Amino acid sequence: MQLKEVLEKTGLTKKALRYYEDAGLFQVERKANGYKDYSEENLKKLESIKKLRDLDFSVEEIKQILKDDEKKQRVITKKINENEQILSRHYRKKEILLALNEGRNIKEMDTRDLEEIRDTPFMYIKNIYKIFGWMNLISFLLIFTYYIFLKEPGIQSIFMLLVFQGVALTLSIGLQNRRKNLKKQGINVLERSPKEMVYQYAANLLTYGIAGAIINESWYFARLYFDMDIFNAIGNILMGLFFLGLALTMVIVSFFEDDEEVFLGFSFGK
Repeated sequence: MQLKEVLEKTGLTKKALRYYEDAGLFQVERKANGYKDYSEENLKKLESIKKLRDLDFSVEEIKQILKDDEKKQRVITKKINENEQILSRHYRKKEILLALNEGRNIKEMDTRDLEEIRDTPFMYIKNIYKIFGWMNLISFLLIFTYYIFLKEPGIQSIFMLLVFQGVALTLSIGLQNRRKNLKKQGINVLERSPKEMVYQYAANLLTYGIAGAIINESWYFARLYFDMDIFNAIGNILMGLFFLGLALTMVIVSFFEDDEEVFLGFSFGK
């Protein structure tokens, strides 16, 4: 294989190829006319080298990865730990920047830990929105199974339930509005802090519990008035359906990052 073909397939430069060859990362045989003849093995190794360089491995580290299985694991482990420290530092930077964006005074903030290597883990969970959504769905099913099928219908304190429902919705909407305001400013926060997710989950649980209690009472009065006052019975049924729909909406929203993503998910089957 000629040099030109190798350059096209790998996307590397002549200088890079010469550098990697001089460093001993690969060897090339020569034809009788003196020209280098790159093999398929050379090509695969160069592609691997390029990918490892994209991951910020040094040439010396790549040499150990390619030639020594025992050292390979140590080099990769070291790189993972280095990236954890970098991510943790950048996560702390993001926290400070968001606080500044919300009006905090830089004079009141401690940034000394940004100059040090931090051992605090970077809080990252893969597919966090799917996990959060499934947690909400399971919680919703358990709570509504209890209120609809297990708990005997009875009279609840409807006023207090509505007050608590208002508090839960206010907290949930407040968390969503914070993210919306950041997006309006052109700030795209790609992940949520654990604290924010806990608050959101607590607000959702409260909503499911209160909605279940209201449905339980609505069912009680619907049965009570069904033979005497059909309009009152229908009104209670509609109230129960409204709060069931509210809880279901929150379950659906929990699978997405924000309201716009919910719309896109339904529009394009995302």
